[in-house]
Amino acid sequence: MPSVGSGPHSRSGRGSAASQLAAVLPAPGGDFRAPHRKSLRAELRGSVAIVAAIGVTVLIYAAAIAIDLANLYYIKSEDQRIADQSAIAAAFAYESSGSTVTVQKEAASLALANGSGSATVTAAIVNAPSGDGNLAAYVTVTSPVLLSGFGRFTTETKAHPAGTSSFTASGAAYAEIHGAPPCILATQTSNATGITAYGGARIAATSCDIASNSSITLSNGPTFTATVTEAVGSISLSGGAVINGTQAPNSSRFTDPYLPSGDTSSPVFSRFQNTFFTYPSAPSFPSMPSAPSGTAYQTCSSGTLTLAGNASYGGVSNSGSCSLIKFSGGGTTSIAYIALTDKSVNLSFGAGTYKIGGIGITSSSGSVTATLTGSPTFYLFPGQYGASSLSVGANVPVTFAGSATWYIDDGITYSGSSSLAFTDTGSTPSNFTIAGGISVTGGSVSFPNGTYTLTSVASGNAINVNNSGTLTMGNGSFIIADGIDVGSSDKMTIGSALDANSVFQIPTVSSGYNAITTGGSSMLSIGSFNNLDINGAVVVSSSLNLAGGILTVNGAFDATASGGGSITGTNVSIIASGPVSFGQGFNAVAVNAPTGLTGATEGTAGTVILASNSGSGSTITQGATNTQVVGAVYFPSAGLAINGGGNLTGGGNCLQVIAQSISMSGSGSITTNCSSLGTGVSIGSVTLVE
Repeated sequence: MPSVGSGPHSRSGRGSAASQLAAVLPAPGGDFRAPHRKSLRAELRGSVAIVAAIGVTVLIYAAAIAIDLANLYYIKSEDQRIADQSAIAAAFAYESSGSTVTVQKEAASLALANGSGSATVTAAIVNAPSGDGNLAAYVTVTSPVLLSGFGRFTTETKAHPAGTSSFTASGAAYAEIHGAPPCILATQTSNATGITAYGGARIAATSCDIASNSSITLSNGPTFTATVTEAVGSISLSGGAVINGTQAPNSSRFTDPYLPSGDTSSPVFSRFQNTFFTYPSAPSFPSMPSAPSGTAYQTCSSGTLTLAGNASYGGVSNSGSCSLIKFSGGGTTSIAYIALTDKSVNLSFGAGTYKIGGIGITSSSGSVTATLTGSPTFYLFPGQYGASSLSVGANVPVTFAGSATWYIDDGITYSGSSSLAFTDTGSTPSNFTIAGGISVTGGSVSFPNGTYTLTSVASGNAINVNNSGTLTMGNGSFIIADGIDVGSSDKMTIGSALDANSVFQIPTVSSGYNAITTGGSSMLSIGSFNNLDINGAVVVSSSLNLAGGILTVNGAFDATASGGGSITGTNVSIIASGPVSFGQGFNAVAVNAPTGLTGATEGTAGTVILASNSGSGSTITQGATNTQVVGAVYFPSAGLAINGGGNLTGGGNCLQVIAQSISMSGSGSITTNCSSLGTGVSIGSVTLVE
């Protein structure tokens, strides 16, 4: 500001207020004129110019600072945006490769694509800041921010003294890597220990995690190896116990992957309960026509005996050199019984309906062949000759050749030393409805493709194979009420589904019997069906082969008999309402689920391979040294015990074990390798956490 002077016209002062006022007011009677008018205007303009100059300078400095600050905050926000995106990309890069080198390259590449320019980008895989045991990709993006000319000299902080040409802006982000459902998970949430191991027990979980929704206790020497071993509660090690990999006590709870969406209750079998364990009622035998009542007995003693159709006959038999007994067919033919003995003989049945009071064949030489034409229908009544409606005790091959519909009211028994065969010669499958079941004692019995409905005549099983017998059934649809018993050293083979409507069902069992029982050194093979529904226990003492489908057992699945054996299956799931147990000599168990664990790459649970809804624990124990399954083992309502040398393994593939609790002792072990899912760690999803 100019200093104050004494002269009223001085450039350096304006005088007193009175003198200034006198200078501008007119004299009395004079003109109203402002003396020195030009000089005053110039003076005022100079003052305004000075003030304006000062204001403009302040505004320029303020604008420079505002521009610098705006640029700084903009670049900082861009760095944060790029850090967020790069962290997610880095996490997924680690998911696909497991390599930290790939992580750095992916983060830098994405940052450059997003216009990071001269920014410095760093990426690393670290423990997630949430502390839940997961890993995270941590990315920082740092950029220099150039200041304007004014900003360089006016911005002054402790870190940036006046004259600094740039600031540093940065952004940082964590992208937490959430694993797919752990390959080993104990679901119980009580204070009890979820996973316990004692002695030489071992879990080797390659490229996946072990988790407990309560605590984990290892004592006296067990070894666990996993990417992460985590527990909602504590992890306790003693007596030389070892955990290889990251330990994460006090972690977050894992959800049972098979609970329905939104269900937060304790684990239940809800995924299966509406689909499985619902079986049809036992089949009812169709109404039979009146029993045959013919009294005219016919004997073929030589050559050919021809009997007209639509007539009634008493017993029909052979003797001497009879070569052919021919039934012309047409209408309904009633025959009291057919008895074939001693000699080789052929039969011929034309189209029509036959009511027969039992067929008995006891030939000891030659052969017996019955040729069926025109797909006849047979009603066989309780045997008036022999042990059942169709009784074969021959030591010669007996063949029924041709398609037919069979209603057999008192079962089929075979006790020969040769063979009984039903064979189709046409394209129409046969239909067998048999009350009283099938009994094979020695020899070989075979059936063609067809539809089968069987029940036992009294308490017992509908199919019995004994005394080194062999029973073979073609492709078809099977309802076997009262179940199957394959004795020691016996063999039974059932074909696959005949068409899309084919079923395999054992809807009922007799009191005190199992739905399926196999003896030592026996073999039972069942073909591929969408579902194999068994309403009763399955007890396997030797070999069981399953070709495909979901086997549901409303009862126990027990493979612990001292004889041991093997269980094999491809594209198979075994789901039981009772315990699932392997033991003794079952050292060759190899079952693969329909789709394995392919879904786990997206954080979903794998296909169930073994499951039980029983409140009683399932076991793998003693001699079950190679229980090899690929898929998910699921026991939500009880524990799984592995001990005494029992081994549950994925056979080099991915096995997932989910049980209410898991206990291990002796040299029991679980081995699984989930690296085949294409990840170096257990990856399911990625989220930004900071």
